[in-house]
Amino acid sequence: EALCAPAYEPIAKFPIRVENGVIWTRDDRD
Repeated sequence: EALCAPAYEPIAKFPIRVENGVIWTRDDRD
């Protein structure tokens, strides 16, 4: 139920990962 919350949508559409203390975002709209 919680996984379907709108707050999780941006994470699914714009994956975020942290590497070496840097936040990387990937835009999957292409």
